[in-house]
Amino acid sequence: LSPLVGADREMPHEPSRLLIAGDLHADEPWFENLVYYAREQRCQAILQLGDLGYWPRIRHYHDFLRSLPRQLAGADLDLYFVEGNHEDLDALFDTDFPQVGPFRKIEERVYHLPRGAQWRWHGLRFVSVGGGYSLDKELRLPGYDWFERETLSEGELHAILEERGEIDVLVSHDCPARVALELGLLPIAASLSHRRALATIVERRW
Repeated sequence: LSPLVGADREMPHEPSRLLIAGDLHADEPWFENLVYYAREQRCQAILQLGDLGYWPRIRHYHDFLRSLPRQLAGADLDLYFVEGNHEDLDALFDTDFPQVGPFRKIEERVYHLPRGAQWRWHGLRFVSVGGGYSLDKELRLPGYDWFERETLSEGELHAILEERGEIDVLVSHDCPARVALELGLLPIAASLSHRRALATIVERRW
């Protein structure tokens, strides 16, 4: 692995084959199925695109998080994830996890991909941009199951755009504005703003 930042730190094994998944929402039986399938397909890692189920301050979800290292070790897999909009973002962002290259080590074999993290796998340049707008925001309690930092800030966007070099793969929970979504919903300005930010990253650095 040839990371773009953090080259002086020990890096996880560079995966040659990835299983890509999304929106686990702490569903342990479903995660067990993913691990089984990843091993069956000879993958070395799972790349999880947000809404993993990172809620360490809620008992059920805490138990799910503690189960991940055991399941991953049994299949010799690593798990990399970007945060979605449905995670405990205060706990995730404000906890001082060990930094391993551009990644944050959450648990053994479990790595968070922070916003703007950059790295290379097999010559491809990756950039991670987690977060997204919650369409069910009005049904959630601020500071408990909804967090203001769910969308990309102007500062975070500016920092990503300021980095030099093109990117090959954008790892994100939300999708750029130019990708059509057939949800049957009226446009929501805040959601569109976040998706436009992702589109700007693609347009400027692709």
